[in-house]
Amino acid sequence: PHQDWNRLWATSVKPFRVGRRLVIRPSWESVHLEPHQIEIILDPKQAFGTGHHATTRLMLAWLEDVVQGGETLLDVGTGSGILAMTAIRLGAERAVGIDHDPVAIDCAREAALVNGFGPELILQCAEIRDLDPSRSFRLVVANLDQRTLISLAEELASRSFDRLLVSGVLSDQGTEVAGAFAAAGLYIGGQREED
Repeated sequence: PHQDWNRLWATSVKPFRVGRRLVIRPSWESVHLEPHQIEIILDPKQAFGTGHHATTRLMLAWLEDVVQGGETLLDVGTGSGILAMTAIRLGAERAVGIDHDPVAIDCAREAALVNGFGPELILQCAEIRDLDPSRSFRLVVANLDQRTLISLAEELASRSFDRLLVSGVLSDQGTEVAGAFAAAGLYIGGQREED
């Protein structure tokens, strides 16, 4: 039927909770927050990473467990910027989100403004090889896909970091991805699965 399908679809997007503290909501929905909860306002746009997908939910919950406060984070393939923004809300000192897609960076920058982020969050259209190799990050996250993770294994392993979290891998692809990172000198410290 002839109707505003965008408006109809938007009404189906509701706030939801991830992990113990995180609430993600679109700008047109309000939610009551408990004192220990944090929120990210994120309107679904063209960039990947609204938090609805299992790979993003896994990373958000994992960040809640590993961010202790004061970290520097690199988000490779940042998409909407949700992981970088969440890390800062959880206590990271600063985050850099990179993506090769300029539309994704535009979406991420809009979300960063809506959420009130400033210079602690840098979002730029770049590849990992474009970053200064001497720049170190305590935490690196990459929510990508099997092929991209395998192709970036050497570059990711060459960065200086304490911990690397990757997501976007189907259960039957885990061995191949782990093998690529093992060949680059990294080992699996833990893994999670959802859906």
